[in-house]
Amino acid sequence: MTGTMIPRRPLRDVLLADRRALVVEDGRVLVLAEDVSWGYGGSGPYRLARAILSYFFSPEFAAEYSHAFKWDVVAATPLFPPSQVLAAATIRDWLAGLHGERQLPRVTHDVRLARYREARALLERFRAAPAGWLFWHGWVDGVGCDRCQLLGPEAACWGRALCHGEYWGCGCAACAARRGSLALAGGAR
Repeated sequence: MTGTMIPRRPLRDVLLADRRALVVEDGRVLVLAEDVSWGYGGSGPYRLARAILSYFFSPEFAAEYSHAFKWDVVAATPLFPPSQVLAAATIRDWLAGLHGERQLPRVTHDVRLARYREARALLERFRAAPAGWLFWHGWVDGVGCDRCQLLGPEAACWGRALCHGEYWGCGCAACAARRGSLALAGGAR
């Protein structure tokens, strides 16, 4: 396991409002992240998950667990009302699930594969083209970029917690942008 599971800062409630995440600590408001979102699986919720784990734990811990935290907690947090609190207890419960003290509901590889096949059958039936990330998120609930979602089980990263495009790039614009930002941060492989 990468990183430590012991928080480097005390876990606090995170206020989600106005596409920002704020931590209130000792009467001070600390901006945790801007231009984030929640309530679905996508890049905004991923940025929020990574920011929360980096803030409370470490960047290494966040790199390892942000996709799981996104799907288990951030994507499951309702989008409405637009202003709400992600409780410290929720983060604590998720952490307990990592320790094996509590079972968290997860979308398994078999469920993803079944959803993928169902989506493919629907596309063929109506002779439609995939409508991008949101379509595939809704059916497959998978991880990765548009191209990974299109490839489905044929993608090199299918069923893994991290899209291969995050580090190696699959050729799509989104992966190229992420790869460039990782290179600037010194994290590209």
